[in-house]
Amino acid sequence: MLIKICGITNPADAADAVAAGADALGFVFAPSPRRITLSQAAAIGAKLPANVLRVGVFVSPALEEVLVACQAACLDLAQIHGDFPAEAWRRLGHKTIRAVAAGYETPDQALTNGPPRYLLLDTHKRGRYGGTGEVFDWTAAPRYAALGLPLLIAGGLNPGNVRAALEATHPAGVDVSSGVERAPGLKDPDLMRTFVRAVREFSAP
Repeated sequence: MLIKICGITNPADAADAVAAGADALGFVFAPSPRRITLSQAAAIGAKLPANVLRVGVFVSPALEEVLVACQAACLDLAQIHGDFPAEAWRRLGHKTIRAVAAGYETPDQALTNGPPRYLLLDTHKRGRYGGTGEVFDWTAAPRYAALGLPLLIAGGLNPGNVRAALEATHPAGVDVSSGVERAPGLKDPDLMRTFVRAVREFSAP
């Protein structure tokens, strides 16, 4: 079960997320209270263990923007919200996480010209791409799971509801941001530990 903690803005939060047991950290390069620069992401990423995935989060980017960021910040994956050219999907393919507004974008719309590593289901809110702090209707998940792509669940997850989300959706992983924060862009170590523990306890054999 992949656990991604998104919206990392500083080295201390990154270290706490890794200590809590996160498998992937997300760096936001789109307008957001959690937005950081490529140089900041590179500096944080350079101190991460090799087994922790570095994920850049983009909204309707140009292919060149993503390629530059992947090189500058040594990203393992690019999480794409919004529009992205078909040729860009074909070129990046398995190095992407395709973010979809669950229940708003249909499964057919979620298909890309190059299969992403993961399909991330997030909450639809007009004018917002992630970071809403609101859950979506988890009963929509099976329609997207039918595409045969590993699902990540996002949108309003926190230590108190993540088990219910897992029971309802049985995803390949989860993505949390505001649900483990004490303020926008500042993570809470205790909340991160509690969140990760809840996921691990659910997925333990």
